[in-house]
Amino acid sequence: MSCRIASAFVVMVLAVRGLVAGDYMFSVAGDQVLLNGKAFKVLGLRCSNALISDVTTQQVIDKLEVYRTYGINTVSVFFMGSRFGDVKGYRVDATLNPIHAARMGRIIEAADRLGVVVLVGCLYWSTSRAKEDLVDVWGQDDANRAVANTVRWLAENDYRNVFVDVDNEGMAHDQMGWHIREMIEAAHGVDPSIMVAYNDKDPVPSNADLCIHHSPKVQGKP
Repeated sequence: MSCRIASAFVVMVLAVRGLVAGDYMFSVAGDQVLLNGKAFKVLGLRCSNALISDVTTQQVIDKLEVYRTYGINTVSVFFMGSRFGDVKGYRVDATLNPIHAARMGRIIEAADRLGVVVLVGCLYWSTSRAKEDLVDVWGQDDANRAVANTVRWLAENDYRNVFVDVDNEGMAHDQMGWHIREMIEAAHGVDPSIMVAYNDKDPVPSNADLCIHHSPKVQGKP
């Protein structure tokens, strides 16, 4: 991964850890997604539980080059969940678990070296134990802070080859009644140039940068 010192934030802010900046930048323009300013078709592989252990994280990293030979250019990795794993990437105070953040950073940096994008997932409410410490404690403001802290961490590390899914399949919205629009607003409040996806069956909020998976299609958004 190349290193440079940036004077201003473009897609993510100055890196705290040694000012490490990536070679690849994910962005949205109109109804297209772009990688380094060129039209980019996302061909993704779901690796939701990649943060469950150091071993699992390394397995994903070791396989990235193989995935790339099959045309895969994006992987999704979640700080919380999924229903097949108990990744507790958020602490009760809505800050990132530093162990899981370090694992996510390793994946993002390895992916960047290969021109692979990482969908950084936040809430994956579902049925796993991942939410057991949060379900009777968190409210909308806590969910918003968790998302904001995720984007802040991405920005501080200058991770550019990413976009964010704040609420997988709208699970937290459906089960807790939290508004995804507010989560997206919290993300944009930290840095609006980190792209944030909408992933629920309800009408798409206007502040979403792109629509994925369960989302209805919206004219003018990728």
